[in-house]
Amino acid sequence: MLEATGREYYVVGVNSSTTGGDNLGREIIARANVGFTVRIYGPHAIGVQYIVTSRDARFHDLRDRHQSVETISLSYNFLGHTRFGAVQWRAEGVGRRAAAPSH
Repeated sequence: MLEATGREYYVVGVNSSTTGGDNLGREIIARANVGFTVRIYGPHAIGVQYIVTSRDARFHDLRDRHQSVETISLSYNFLGHTRFGAVQWRAEGVGRRAAAPSH
């Protein structure tokens, strides 16, 4: 299984500075996620996932700030049955129409 997602947020607003002046600023927040999972044997699988997040903030009376975080994860997965454990629960005669009684 291969999966990928990406998001970006653009935030504009006023900061809480009390120094006066122009305190309007903006931030750009971006996040990307890529993952790959492969079945090894039977219900056993391994996966690897990479996540990167960055933040770029600019405010007039504060210094510009750029932050970035990257993460790599390795995982073991135990895959369930293809029917998700569903079992036949009805009794043998249930669900069939019974013959109408004769008078």
